[in-house]
Amino acid sequence: ITKDKNLLIQAKYKIFEPGDYVLEAILYNKSQKPIAWAENTVSLKTGTHWIPIEFHGFIFFNNKYL
Repeated sequence: ITKDKNLLIQAKYKIFEPGDYVLEAILYNKSQKPIAWAENTVSLKTGTHWIPIEFHGFIFFNNKYL
């Protein structure tokens, strides 16, 4: 959880070709229904990288989605 009360997830990727990459993620509730989508576009060199992706915290404070 960030200081802004958002959910921050770090995904580990091994990059073989340098370039621009887009990480997309969907967050599901316990009923397997999608409740949020997030993306992060990053420029990466070859090697292993941790790519952050952030979901806004309002999702967790609005119980109708959970």
